Amino acid sequence: MRHAARLIVAVLALAAFLTPVAAREVPRGLVPARGANPPATASWGPMSSVEADPAPAAPLPDASTPCNRRPLRVWTYGEVRCAIRRKFPRDANTALCIARAESRLNARAVGAAGERGIFQIHPVHRAWLGPRRWRLMFDAAANARAARELVGRAGGWGPWTTHGRCGA
Repeated sequence: MRHAARLIVAVLALAAFLTPVAAREVPRGLVPARGANPPATASWGPMSSVEADPAPAAPLPDASTPCNRRPLRVWTYGEVRCAIRRKFPRDANTALCIARAESRLNARAVGAAGERGIFQIHPVHRAWLGPRRWRLMFDAAANARAARELVGRAGGWGPWTTHGRCGA
């Protein structure tokens, strides 16, 4: 009887091994090991903390809404331009010129001294922005809002060294 049980276990293990991986249910918490071949021959290893339970995909944005941001704060060139035009309705061309010169309209830009976002807001301004708003400086709309406040505080475009090129 003992031999029959071992034989059944061996046959089941062999059947599980021969079943394509795509047809098998992957145990929760396991992912293909790094460098593994496509799923049919993948080996399974423990999940790293970075790969743990990815967030569900966000729904696509409504295309009819102007300046609608994409999920995960990915800003397109047009969305960045739209955000700047909304925050600087009177100085839109100057603001766009400065943002292009500072970051090439890249919302994720980081300068050598730690400046962040499209207007390259310097860490010196972290005190009046506060920690929460400082973390939002990679968000194009929040960065443009902070730049608008900075223009108001300074009485012009003086905090940006590129303002001379932009006719400000």
